[in-house]
Amino acid sequence: MPYITSIERIGEQRGELKGKQELAIKLFNQRFGVIEQPLIEQVRRLSGEQLEELTNVWLTLATLSDLERWLQNKLKLEN
Repeated sequence: MPYITSIERIGEQRGELKGKQELAIKLFNQRFGVIEQPLIEQVRRLSGEQLEELTNVWLTLATLSDLERWLQNKLKLEN
């Protein structure tokens, strides 16, 4: 097994996070139509843990308003 530097590990983690963010955006675009930039930015502010939680609840979000409320609650807790 090759040695992985801490910089490489950080890069991998960032890549995984970006992939999760892009998948969430794609799923919501498919479900609700193209979502607007402010919502995309909120999805990109989520932590990996929050994105995991979002993947567990995304089918329960019936409307775009539900998604907006969920994001606001999660990001409010972050601050």
